Order: sequence, then structure tokens, then C-alpha cells
Amino acid sequence: MLWKVLIGFAAIIMIAGGIVWIGQGMEIFTKDREKVVTTVTDEVFGTTTEHIEWKPVFKYGLLPDDLSLGVLHRGYSFVLGLGTITIFISAMRLRVNSKKVRD
Repeated sequence: MLWKVLIGFAAIIMIAGGIVWIGQGMEIFTKDREKVVTTVTDEVFGTTTEHIEWKPVFKYGLLPDDLSLGVLHRGYSFVLGLGTITIFISAMRLRVNSKKVRD
């Protein structure tokens, strides 16, 4: 029974992570800042200048923004990989347990 619950839980987490990833723009890399460009026109000289600011925003991406081990969990690929491994191991344990019951 535990293995079936784990399979269901992993599937739900993978689907929920996919919904969040799609909802936040299906970015390839996780982003922790967003570029804000403000265009200012000079009335006296008639020139335009762009001011670039970075606003802190978290956008969930497919891959983490850094390859260090501390931030691997910040990408949807981590959720997919962990969910797939959980489902695979649970399915193998279910198969082994069903063979023991039959014998």
C-alpha cells in the first residue's frame, strides 16, 4: 500500500510542478531577477536614455540558474527526476512484493 501511495504522491507533485512551471512562463532557466527598462527623454536636448534596473522576482524554470549542488532543487528538472526515480523504485518494490505474495 505504501508504494502505491508514493507513486500517487510523486505523480501529483510532478503534475503540480508542471502547472507552476507553465504558469510562470515555461522558462528554461530559473530566474531570480527581472530586467526593468525605463526610457527617459530629455526635453532640452531631445535625446532618450534607458535606465536598466533589476527587480528581485522568482520565476520557476526547467533548469536551475546555477550548477552548484545547493540550488539544484530550484528547477523543475529536479522535481521531474526525483518523481521519476520515486515512481520507478516504488514500481519495482510493488513487483517484488507481488511476487512474494504469489509464491
